[in-house]
Parts: sequence; C-alpha cells; structure tokens
Amino acid sequence: MNSFEISEEEIGDLNEDSQNKIEKKYSKAGFQVWWEEGYPYLVADIKFLEKKFKKDMSAELGDYVDVLKVTYAQTTSDAGLSIEWSELVDRLLVCEEFLTENPESVYFENVMMDYSDFLRFLMWGLDNSPVTNVYDSEAVPALDEMVSEEYQRLIKDNKHKTGKIIADHLSWLESKGFRFEYEEVKYLSTEDIKSYLGL
Repeated sequence: MNSFEISEEEIGDLNEDSQNKIEKKYSKAGFQVWWEEGYPYLVADIKFLEKKFKKDMSAELGDYVDVLKVTYAQTTSDAGLSIEWSELVDRLLVCEEFLTENPESVYFENVMMDYSDFLRFLMWGLDNSPVTNVYDSEAVPALDEMVSEEYQRLIKDNKHKTGKIIADHLSWLESKGFRFEYEEVKYLSTEDIKSYLGL
C-alpha cells in the first residue's frame, strides 16, 4: 500500500533526480507535488481526478474542472512567481470567463478567490517577482518588461474586462513614477471586481 506522507528519507539530499522520483511516485496515485522552500506538498491532480470521475460529473462541475485544469497548479514559490507572467494572465482570463458565464454557479466564489489572487499578483507583484524594476537602483523607474507586455495585452483585449482594471492600475503606477510604498498597496474587493466585470 502506498504511503502518502513524504518521508525525510525520500527527500534526503534533495536534487533533481530525487525530486523527479518523488513526483513520479505520487503522480501514479493522483497527486501533484508542489515545492515550497525546498519541502514537498501533495495536492490533488485535477486531470487525474477528471479522468477517473468524468462520467459522474454534472455539467456545472465539469465547467469548474475545466477552470481548475488551467489554474490549479503551483503559482508561487519562495515569495515569487513560479510561472511566467503570460501564464498568470492566461489563468486570470480563464477565471474571468467562468465568472462572467456562470454568475450563479456554486463554484463562483472559489473561482473568484483565484481570480482575486492572480489579479493581486499581476497588479502588485511579489517580493521576488516585482512588477517594477524596484531592485535596480541604477535604472529609471519603470514596469518590468514582461509585465508591461502583459499589461498591454490585457488593455488591448476587447473580449475581456480585466484590461480595464489593469489600465486604471497602470495609470496609478504612472502617476507614482512606478515607485510606491507598501502602505499604498490596495487590493480590490470582491465587490470592486464584480463592478469591473459587470457582475
């Protein structure tokens, strides 16, 4: 019988080979291994579960699982993004589409929480993934180049409404010269987000 506790012996001298061995072992049982500060955490593998239980899912649950297949993967590690900015934006847009198409879903709040988290990361960054070049004291203050590309992609996107949030945020960042204090960080409430998305 499989043990679902990752032992200290398994972790051992952590290297790429031991990490791959751990991930392979638990993927067979329907788990993904997420790594945080060098320690593994087991989480359900949504694609594995969908394959096993698809025939028993309602259409509503199926729609939610479609969102999870995109969003339910490790996003951050060690106080920074573990994915590209473009992938973060892709996850945001998948969430937005679910929220606007399924406002009465029992899974609405779950998806709203993910949307809110992804939006917060994109607007304000993380300690090790800032949205501006704040750690480069020699540079003229500006958006990170990759962040700037994703902001522009959203702002030019006529299909989704997240771009309006980002356009307003970018105007604020520009007004601050791309430098702001922690006390100035303002997360959007669920009601603010619903208003922007027309919900």
